[in-house]
Amino acid sequence: MAPAVPDLRAWTIPAGLALLCLAIYSNAFGTGFALDNRQLILRDPRVHALTPENLSLIINHTYWWPYGESGLYRPLTTLTYLFNFAVLGNGDRPAGYHLFNLLFHVANVLLVWRLTWRITKDRWIAPVTAALWAALPLSTEAVTNIVGRADLMSATASLAAVLLYLNAREDVASRSKATRYVLLAGLAIATAAGALAKESAVAVLGVLVVAEMIWWNPARSRRALTLALAACALPLGWWVWQRAVVIGAGGAAEFPYTDNPMVGAPFWQRLLTAVQVMFRYITLLVWPAHLSNDYSYAQIPPAQGTAADWIGCALLAGGAVAAIWQARRNKAVLFFAAFAFVTFLPASNLLFATGTIMGERLVYLPSAGLVALAAIGLRRLAAGSSTRVAITCAVAVLIAAGGARAWARNKDWTDDVTLWRSAVRSAPASAKAHRALAEALYDADPTHQNIDAVIAEADRSVALLDALPDERNTFQAFRQAGAYYIDKANAASGKDEHDPDLKRLYSRALNLLDRAVVIARAGAARVPGASTEPEADAQRLRSAALLGMENSSQALIAANRSRALQPLNPLAYHLAAASLIELNEPEEAAMLLLTGSIVSGDGSLGREAMSLYTAGLDPEGCAVAGSGVSAALNPQCAIVARHSCIASAAAYQVLQKSQQVQRAERVKAAAVSSLGCPADLMDRTNSLVP
Repeated sequence: MAPAVPDLRAWTIPAGLALLCLAIYSNAFGTGFALDNRQLILRDPRVHALTPENLSLIINHTYWWPYGESGLYRPLTTLTYLFNFAVLGNGDRPAGYHLFNLLFHVANVLLVWRLTWRITKDRWIAPVTAALWAALPLSTEAVTNIVGRADLMSATASLAAVLLYLNAREDVASRSKATRYVLLAGLAIATAAGALAKESAVAVLGVLVVAEMIWWNPARSRRALTLALAACALPLGWWVWQRAVVIGAGGAAEFPYTDNPMVGAPFWQRLLTAVQVMFRYITLLVWPAHLSNDYSYAQIPPAQGTAADWIGCALLAGGAVAAIWQARRNKAVLFFAAFAFVTFLPASNLLFATGTIMGERLVYLPSAGLVALAAIGLRRLAAGSSTRVAITCAVAVLIAAGGARAWARNKDWTDDVTLWRSAVRSAPASAKAHRALAEALYDADPTHQNIDAVIAEADRSVALLDALPDERNTFQAFRQAGAYYIDKANAASGKDEHDPDLKRLYSRALNLLDRAVVIARAGAARVPGASTEPEADAQRLRSAALLGMENSSQALIAANRSRALQPLNPLAYHLAAASLIELNEPEEAAMLLLTGSIVSGDGSLGREAMSLYTAGLDPEGCAVAGSGVSAALNPQCAIVARHSCIASAAAYQVLQKSQQVQRAERVKAAAVSSLGCPADLMDRTNSLVP
């Protein structure tokens, strides 16, 4: 008996779709770790080694741990970063990560092809839908951006879940019980995997319910849904519980107003704005000329209830009615319309405000439903053979055009500079885009010869934010802008300290930092238990700017305010000491430096104090390089011994206030036993304590 010859035609379409994806994303392998990729991959120690400890940290902490909380729990996605980094050994080489993403995209394109065929039974619609979707430029944020993998993985799981369910619900006579139970088990695993990759994947359950309602069969629909939901109940129940535990331990996430102006907006304003954003997505699907990774404040202003806003709602409602009306003749139209809407709903801001007003990656899966609708419409136009050839040629042109745009868009993801430059071109009213470009430019040039370009972008950012109330504003934008002005002034003063432009630069920095302080205080008042570091950081910069303006007394006040907020930070002690020296208080400066050296563990502060003694504070010349404590052991160094005791007492009180009781007691014991300091000195009021 001759061996069976494989039917190569069966592989033509999937092979062609895979090659299409490879061609479109072939230049993505050279792009790097832009945007969030450094934090989530290169700087996340959990993904750098395959150990039981790291696996436990991934499962029991949120997506952004240890850098912050964002209400996201995506352990399966983080595990794939671990697989790339540690198991495959990709490390900081991006090509392996991009290959992984491309494989997921290819799998999704093939699943869309199978799903469309399963729903329409049309040999033209299915491959056209898959090819058009494969070439969508809007998908580059999910595919080329490495951490867009969460959207890729949740899409894979969701599409697989729908196909498994549709197969499991077939007529009882056509499948054995064992086969149906295997399919239901696969459905449960796929649904849980999607949720563990990205939370919005749970929307697939809504797709299953809608599909059953569209093709309702009294004999099997109720049973099919019951079995499917029962199969998913256990894994999803565990996911809900585990996610609640992890997020509850990390604290509630707060979404900045500037990331999503719909946060805290009245219901009707949020609804109208969300509808406005939906039409923006559709516009970008049709004409993706200007793509951006950021659309935050003030690129998309909140809706104001204008006629245009309400017309948008009416058009959306009209589209829904049209899809329902079409269901009488073509239920596939209603299914794909519902698929697009239900899978987009968690990110739509219709039900609740999310962390972003708009993100191209958010329509990665929903866009498949919209593309399927377009393919069905084109198929109706291609009724005759001659028309079909023309329509097919037009589709080929659309695929080529979309692929070319996606290929060009990939290059924007090369690094942070190229990415944020593209963002400010496409979303010029986004304050975040200008701020991020300033940071990217600053980091890209260690010499900071481009400081003028950096400042120009920072100024554009704060200009867009200036009118916002302090409680809704962004601290980082004003803080960074102030720091850039200080850098430019410091560089200029190193060349010519009499440059008349210096005062203007320091003054501008101070104005920006004053606003940063107000914004930081507004944020701290809004969130109980919020970190004091933002204001402390701004106060340190204010002190530096005031020193540049030769206003030493105000510089000392700012430095001491920073010490009061963050008493263990060494820079605040350095700035306060510099202010005291300018005020001709070298002894106070020396004691403050010794105090800072003890509480922060920064030896450079102790060495700086020693330089003051050798410069004239110690007339006997008995102080030695090192800490003040070692110098004070020499009984002839009376001034150093006295200063060391005062500094130790101040350090003891600071550590006590900082709830570092054990360290405080060790400092006290060393001061009393080694320096001979009076024990009661430790508890006396000390001017060095802020």
